Amino acid sequence: MEQFEQVQPQISSLIERVMKVDSVTVGTHEDRVLAFYRGMLRKDSVEAYDQLSAALKPYNITPLFRVEQEHHLIMLTEG
Repeated sequence: MEQFEQVQPQISSLIERVMKVDSVTVGTHEDRVLAFYRGMLRKDSVEAYDQLSAALKPYNITPLFRVEQEHHLIMLTEG
């Protein structure tokens, strides 16, 4: 998604509502991963997913939640 760089500040703001972000890594266009956000969720994962998924829908972005070591990971994908 070429426009991701343009909307990343807005996306990051939406993610900050559900996660205390420690680090962000921008993905590559080849793997369709837009970005990885690592940190700790501020609320229950189901509630956080529902809220974030709805907020990202207008951007055509899907969040995928994972646990990596002792941190939560939100991976953003196109579609």
